[in-house]
Amino acid sequence: MDINKKQKRNKSTAISQVIDLKQTNIKAIKDEIAIIDKEIIELMSGLFEAKKVQIKSALNTNNNFLFKLQRKFISSAATQSAYWHENNLKNLYQKRKFLQINLEKITGTYWKNKIKRIFFITILIFIIALVISLILMGILLTAYLLPLLLFGGFVYILIQNKVIRRRR
Repeated sequence: MDINKKQKRNKSTAISQVIDLKQTNIKAIKDEIAIIDKEIIELMSGLFEAKKVQIKSALNTNNNFLFKLQRKFISSAATQSAYWHENNLKNLYQKRKFLQINLEKITGTYWKNKIKRIFFITILIFIIALVISLILMGILLTAYLLPLLLFGGFVYILIQNKVIRRRR
């Protein structure tokens, strides 16, 4: 009987260890996502600085030989820096998305969030289509009313000319 009691204890402790392992796994994933977010912020500021240097070198108006050489060097270095920052940002975003999906699957909110994303994208597409259709309808309405507006303007000009002639 002592063997059965030990096995039950082991099973009960094993279950509690799994629950503790799940909680620590969730905390580790959240910590890793927070670290990635900080790295993303740093890379975004670096990318912003690289783009700023690119713009400054492109807008430099000095036409000396040394300035042209310096502009080429700075422009190529800034371009390479911006390219490196963009690649690292893409990788970090992919890693963050993967970790976020794993976290959602562990916590059981994956499908709820997936449905929210799909619903949001659908609403966004609907709003964009509505705005585009309203703009096109406005353009077409203006095109159809253009002859009436021109005719009304022409009549107004004729009436104004007759009123001015009568006063003279």
